[in-house]
Amino acid sequence: MNSDLVTIKELILLTTTDKALGVAFVEEGKVKDKVELWIPKSQVDRCTMKKKGDVGEVDVPRWLAEKNDLDYEDGDTNIRGAE
Repeated sequence: MNSDLVTIKELILLTTTDKALGVAFVEEGKVKDKVELWIPKSQVDRCTMKKKGDVGEVDVPRWLAEKNDLDYEDGDTNIRGAE
């Protein structure tokens, strides 16, 4: 994995547009039904979610995760964005 990329896990794909993925976070096995974050497709390096309702993860630039104060994985380390 590119060192400038981080992995955001436990997301559900709720909707897509030509330019973005509308996702929500899965917390304690509970799935939300409202978009909490729009991720520009131009910033997604890898996405395991293929269709609406899929739960998975995305690899995005570190700056994007930190800008949005997201929890992410960098290699084997869990990191809280913006801390």
